[in-house]
Amino acid sequence: MHGALPSAYLHLKALADVEHRVHNGVMGEVITKVRETRLAVLLAHILMIPIYFWLIPYFTAFIPTSLFHGLFLFMAISSLTGNEMWQRIMLLFTEQRSYPATSYLRKVSQRKVHAFTIIEILQLATLLAGNQFPPPTAYELIPRLRCKRHVPMQNTPSPSDDCPYDLWDEQTVFEGRWLKTRQIRFRERHTKQEGIWQSAHRTTKPANCEVDGVDIIAVLYKDNKKYFVLVKQYRIPMGGWCLEFPAGLIDEGETVEEAALRELTEETGYTATKVLNRSSGIQGLDPGLSDDSVQFVTVEIDGTDPRNTNPSQNLQSEEAIEVLLVECDKILDFMKANEKNLHIEAMVYTFAIGYDLAQRIKF
Repeated sequence: MHGALPSAYLHLKALADVEHRVHNGVMGEVITKVRETRLAVLLAHILMIPIYFWLIPYFTAFIPTSLFHGLFLFMAISSLTGNEMWQRIMLLFTEQRSYPATSYLRKVSQRKVHAFTIIEILQLATLLAGNQFPPPTAYELIPRLRCKRHVPMQNTPSPSDDCPYDLWDEQTVFEGRWLKTRQIRFRERHTKQEGIWQSAHRTTKPANCEVDGVDIIAVLYKDNKKYFVLVKQYRIPMGGWCLEFPAGLIDEGETVEEAALRELTEETGYTATKVLNRSSGIQGLDPGLSDDSVQFVTVEIDGTDPRNTNPSQNLQSEEAIEVLLVECDKILDFMKANEKNLHIEAMVYTFAIGYDLAQRIKF
């Protein structure tokens, strides 16, 4: 081991010529010559490669952990001899006439030596205690600051006051036209477990809107039947056609209802004749991965309205969307029949299960 540490005392001593000399009445060792060490260091490193990669992992698997603890404890105790701090600690319990003839005792008063030693003991105790029982940070003691260690980046939601994590070192990894990706370091407040959370964020959220987009649940009344208006859209990230609600992003200056009516007409060609409901708050689409969020608007479409007799889509040039009309009472059967050849959006499948359950169970 000492061959890998050229500056180590034992390695240096092994390669040196040493003479014993008396200085001021004290016998000491003086190195008079040191031999070339480059070859020894090179050979030591070469020999250590197979030891580190093959021998140590193999043999240590058969050695009890308690044996290592004992070995390290023995090494710690045996290294006390010659340690200056340990010598000064022992001076606290030694009569002055039995003090060794060390140089600092001749130049520094006994009181200062003992004061310095006590300060070092307190520092060591503080380090050991802090390692064993980490003290709480200011952000853990002040709840309102706990998750606001750094100023959030633009468009990033601020964490709530009851956030169980310390957050810091937020960085933008990538930023494009439609989204940016970020990563942030976090530490769980109680377990102290740390990690890095990576996430995606839209860059298009309007300034005065709490969500990014809107999903439309549209019910069409046509030929004495009720239909849910769905869309089949090709999604490049999924690599296939997806079954979804009509949906879209909210433009600057639009309300959620206005965006819903616009997107419904653009993607399906239908014009809503009545807005039945709009959700409030923030509905996250994939909160473990992104803060992308929507609100839901439920609308009714009168199929006899002249505007809806021959609906015509008004798609953007890069969109590939087909309109699907699914009878309300058969929506879950439609999902099951198409789950192998379409990527069904999770919220659509969940809605279908809930709608079917409500029809079967009388609450």
